[in-house]
Amino acid sequence: MTKNPFRPISQKLFFNDLAEVQPDTIIIDLFADAHFGVIEVEPGEYITDNRWKLWRTTYYKNELKDKAPKLTIDTDKEKYLEVFKKSWDTVLKKLKEAAPKSKIVLHEIQNVKEYYNFDDKKYNLINSGKVMKIDTDLYNQTLQEMHAYIEASDSSIEVINLFAGRELYLSFDEHPWGLFYVHYTMDYYVSFLDQLIAIEKKENWMDHIKRKNYRRTAIK
Repeated sequence: MTKNPFRPISQKLFFNDLAEVQPDTIIIDLFADAHFGVIEVEPGEYITDNRWKLWRTTYYKNELKDKAPKLTIDTDKEKYLEVFKKSWDTVLKKLKEAAPKSKIVLHEIQNVKEYYNFDDKKYNLINSGKVMKIDTDLYNQTLQEMHAYIEASDSSIEVINLFAGRELYLSFDEHPWGLFYVHYTMDYYVSFLDQLIAIEKKENWMDHIKRKNYRRTAIK
């Protein structure tokens, strides 16, 4: 099998960019981890099985399609969690090395089961004919376990969870990105930004100055 062409590019550029930019905040979202699964391109080495982007590439068509083993929540949840946890440990270590002063915010998503149609009535999303059918309960349970693992990995990680203790958000037919399990009504995004701003405001002015000074030093 041809060596994975994405590995040196994606690893080097992403973490190099972080080291240069030194962002105030890094937002973690597990949409791709839950919905795409992974492909084992080499023993113990995985890439995201992004059916919207990866499947269009010559590399996928020639080297991976019907050849490389795939792993998803549906096929083997426990194995998938094992791979995820090892991968997160690696990512967290690299994030800390590349941008040690950056704040990490975990956006805890949830798959919704219903959506609003054009008549503003609720319908079952899985029967809409517009999305791939999934076991939403299984996906949400797995997401909760992944979120919990990330939270436990570093006590400084901030969390935004708009579904905690309530189920106010659904999807809707006119969503700009299309109908999907994690494409919510637009009030969701307003609430998300409100919480993100609240997290940012926790940082006092002196911390802010220290962060900016560190950024300038790191870029030099």
